[in-house]
Amino acid sequence: MTRSEARAQLAKHLKEARLKKKLSRSKIAKTLKVPITTIQALEDPANDSLTSAHRQGLSARYAQVLGLESPELKLLLKEARGQAPSLGRRSQTKSKRTVVFSRLSGWVVIGLILLVSGAYVALQVRGLSAPPELILTSPSADSVSEKANIKVAGIADDEASVLVNGEPVVIDETGQFSVTIYLIEGQNIVDVRAINSFSKETVINRTVYYLPIDEQR
Repeated sequence: MTRSEARAQLAKHLKEARLKKKLSRSKIAKTLKVPITTIQALEDPANDSLTSAHRQGLSARYAQVLGLESPELKLLLKEARGQAPSLGRRSQTKSKRTVVFSRLSGWVVIGLILLVSGAYVALQVRGLSAPPELILTSPSADSVSEKANIKVAGIADDEASVLVNGEPVVIDETGQFSVTIYLIEGQNIVDVRAINSFSKETVINRTVYYLPIDEQR
């Protein structure tokens, strides 16, 4: 497996584990004390806003928060950062790096610092423009109900506001929400929206058909 393939598998593994535990990105970000955009970057292998070392360190901490310590995950972490060199080669590499860094002029070091700072600022700006996460677990698309009410449930960023058919609903500390709505006979459109403090929103619509038992006979 190549390094990029291992990185993609690792990102997928972490995201699937988070969704399985029904945790929002903002909840993980608060636990790790990092911006939510960092969590988005960890779950997106194409996102190059993080350095390789930073990504690997945070991925390992992310896995600990999710309680993941499988041999498969440890192998992915190892492959994603590249095969470790032998002890002799590592010593030689370290010596070469010491010489190279000792020869770097002051303006090059300053340039690197500015580059990292710029990347961090860009990451924050990108996060401000990103819509909030919203996952709808119930109802399913084009579902049929024999009852006059259904449960609408899902996961959203716990810092966002969630509206179901225009009515606000409560989100718990893990980002989960659940509310019961009433249906009219026939076709119903369930409109669910997550809106963050920057007025960015994510919208999911589901169609539900209410067919009383008597009508189905």
